[in-house]
Amino acid sequence: MSLKSKIPLIGIIGIGLTTVIGSGIWKDSLIWSNEVGIFSMITISVGWVLFICAGLAYAECVSMFPKSGGPYSYVGGVFGQKAGSVVGILYLVGYLILGTLLAFLTALFTLAAINPALLNTLNLTLLTLGYLALFVILAGFSKPHIFGYISFGWVSIKIILVIIVSIFALTSWNYTAPVAFNISDYQTAINAGLWSLMGFEVMLIFSGDVDDVEKKMPKGILIVLPIILVLSLFVSFTSAGLIAVGDIPDGTGSVGLIFLLASKAGIHSSVVFGFAALSAAGTCYAILVTCFKQAKVLSEDNVLPQSLQKEKFGFTYINALIVLVSTFIIAGIMVGTNGVWESSVDVFAAVALGLVLISALFPAGLTALYLRRKMPALTRPFKTPIYFVVFPLAIILSLYLIVLNFWDIAKLWPGLVIFGVVSLAVTLLVVFVPKNTAQVKTQIE
Repeated sequence: MSLKSKIPLIGIIGIGLTTVIGSGIWKDSLIWSNEVGIFSMITISVGWVLFICAGLAYAECVSMFPKSGGPYSYVGGVFGQKAGSVVGILYLVGYLILGTLLAFLTALFTLAAINPALLNTLNLTLLTLGYLALFVILAGFSKPHIFGYISFGWVSIKIILVIIVSIFALTSWNYTAPVAFNISDYQTAINAGLWSLMGFEVMLIFSGDVDDVEKKMPKGILIVLPIILVLSLFVSFTSAGLIAVGDIPDGTGSVGLIFLLASKAGIHSSVVFGFAALSAAGTCYAILVTCFKQAKVLSEDNVLPQSLQKEKFGFTYINALIVLVSTFIIAGIMVGTNGVWESSVDVFAAVALGLVLISALFPAGLTALYLRRKMPALTRPFKTPIYFVVFPLAIILSLYLIVLNFWDIAKLWPGLVIFGVVSLAVTLLVVFVPKNTAQVKTQIE
């Protein structure tokens, strides 16, 4: 691959940021403030310290296994091809669901921006499918280096919009100190903040498309995470002057939160909904490109059918068809049944997050720690300091998030069941179905 076809550092930064800075940042900051007010800046910082441990684990893993595929690469390189295949496919399924969820949010905010009266199951389903078709086509044509530039440009626009809304909000800033706190308020705020920091690891999927990846990818991670922290602290401070502790009624959904933000900031709600739709759309597109890339990597090693690599006029049409059919089925169940199954979106979100956590975040800390303990003399292009603290914290964070993700079993038990069935089915498929697969070459022979 020529240097012109490689993803530059700004592209890697753009990919890492655009999957984190989405529509959630418009409403998450209100939830943080609703729990602990201006002290949400502390809870965000605590969550970020934990996530920097995960980032350092990712950085060390990718520096040793600079092949595309993220967890497929570093898990397969250490624990064998079958283990890598299991986590690689689970990761792909998780992001197919998340891509569908982001298309739904784009549709939700689009309809709310036009006219909230349009928000019904039929309109949401049709527009979600329309957005999926559009972004799957765009993703199918997106070469990695072009995608990097698009991501950087798109996330720059999103950050500018967040700053503009926040500046308007600061003109109405009026902080009300809470009467009292308890430890559960801080815990709730930390929990809410942790979810807002997930997603930057998708940059690892494109490692094979980065020149001098052993240095650039860790550098990209260490640039992305501080940017996320600074922006999160900024919106957290802004929201603290708009929302007092306990202001948000229980059960307020995404649309209600955006309406609240618009009214408090003095901006017409359709404008804020339009900004939120643009943010969600950018993240949806990025996630679908990631799905294309992950499927291509898996097909190159015969984990998935090699036909997924076929292109016509620069378009990976079979890959696109698989992604489109998969997301349409997910959308049909998730959005189409929302009128009779109120928790459907929450259930699918929990399944997707659970799959990403178990296939990417947990194995990163485990892999990095395992290699440090078993093979300390290995050459490491990026070496994490005080690894005996950092990597266990990354593992603990992933386990904590898995438990937190399925904590409300009374409401989300279907999600736990779906998660278990998908994980078991993928494991059985990879482990027990014989295939003529190409072994993943490790770098520790």
